[in-house]
Amino acid sequence: MRYLKYILLLFILIIFNTNNSYASSPIAIFNSSTNIKTYQDEHLGTFLDDFKSFEQVMEQANLNYDVLNNLENNNDNSLNNYKVIILPLLVDLCDQELALIQNYLKNGGHIIIFNGGGILSKNATSLLDLIGITLNQQITANKNFDLILNENDTKETF
Repeated sequence: MRYLKYILLLFILIIFNTNNSYASSPIAIFNSSTNIKTYQDEHLGTFLDDFKSFEQVMEQANLNYDVLNNLENNNDNSLNNYKVIILPLLVDLCDQELALIQNYLKNGGHIIIFNGGGILSKNATSLLDLIGITLNQQITANKNFDLILNENDTKETF
């Protein structure tokens, strides 16, 4: 059940057919130290373990990707080498990272965002606003709840 949220990712990535005119891989996964720190500070889980699970799904789908680490001091157009950039477990971005992604989008880039489940920072919310997503309310479950996908499925308790 842990990988259920990544099924959508695989479907979307299939739409972005690979093209050799891009970087070593047309897909990049954005890995921000700002996001890691906020994710850990909000006690959402162990970021490295959760990120590794995300990478395993990509590898099991035989998708080539690059990991973009710590772009806080990067001010070039290297993001434009990618067809799609994935922002997994997003809760925070620094100002420089937000500017880089905004520039990438203005140049025709595509992003896929997976919310990290925590309270989004001002910059993460600004990014959502930029792509037309408005967050009206955020609710965090403080007790277990049951998820039933359809009547034939077994119940999963979270």
